[in-house]
Amino acid sequence: MDRRARDLIPPLMRRRIRQFYYFLIDMLDRLLSRRREMVPPKRIRPDYVVSSGFTEHGELFAQYAIELSRLEPEDRVLDLGCGIGRIAVPLTAYLNQKGSYEGLDIVPESIAWCRKEISTRHPNFNFQIADVYNNQYNPSGTQKAGEYTLPFDDGSFDLILLKSVFTHMLPDDVKNYLSEIARTLKNGGRVLITFFLLTELSLAAMENGSARREFNYVFDSYRTESDQVLESAIAYDESYVRQLFASAGLEIEDPIHYGTWTGRTDARFAQDIIVSAKQLGE
Repeated sequence: MDRRARDLIPPLMRRRIRQFYYFLIDMLDRLLSRRREMVPPKRIRPDYVVSSGFTEHGELFAQYAIELSRLEPEDRVLDLGCGIGRIAVPLTAYLNQKGSYEGLDIVPESIAWCRKEISTRHPNFNFQIADVYNNQYNPSGTQKAGEYTLPFDDGSFDLILLKSVFTHMLPDDVKNYLSEIARTLKNGGRVLITFFLLTELSLAAMENGSARREFNYVFDSYRTESDQVLESAIAYDESYVRQLFASAGLEIEDPIHYGTWTGRTDARFAQDIIVSAKQLGE
């Protein structure tokens, strides 16, 4: 459907049409036995998960976590913004019984599916709802991201993952999350986070039209794609991000893995990937 035509349809009606359409697709998949174990029905997947693939994308990013952040089978993992379980599912085949996984997300339907389909098969994989307000993804949330406390003890995790989370969060919220990440990481623990980073090269790519994303609305340390819903997509100055990490006691492991969003053809992922470690003694 043409985007302009789609925007003429009220949001609630669009959601109802989408749900009905994918309900029919899911029924057909079930009748033809095309659904695989631990793969969610299309009607509860976000559009970007339907379009980019659930299994393939999840397996690819899980491999990044293993390779880039040196994830071991016995590690304890926290996946902030775990969504519908795309990373969790492939990790069920990698983490052993000494390892564990905690998933947090703001969408109750996603968490309910993960608990039913993943946790029942893998008891060391747990999922919780984070009732955090987000103008784009959880406008009914009761807690502010800038004040949110992760429901875990200090030094709980070997690795914390945030895929496409800080790309939808404002500076004060990012700062608080980094503080909580540092608190709940073990000394020497790692964190893998994706960003849209503003650098000389990415700014030049946006200027000459080779970038795949445009961040035209300029603020002090970041840019956004929308001036109405800032959290819809946010890009941060790399220098500012480095300052935030250092203030939280997290040491970035260079080189940063820049993404394809700026037009690069040799990148691992669409967004930029930062791997960092909690400094000993923090």
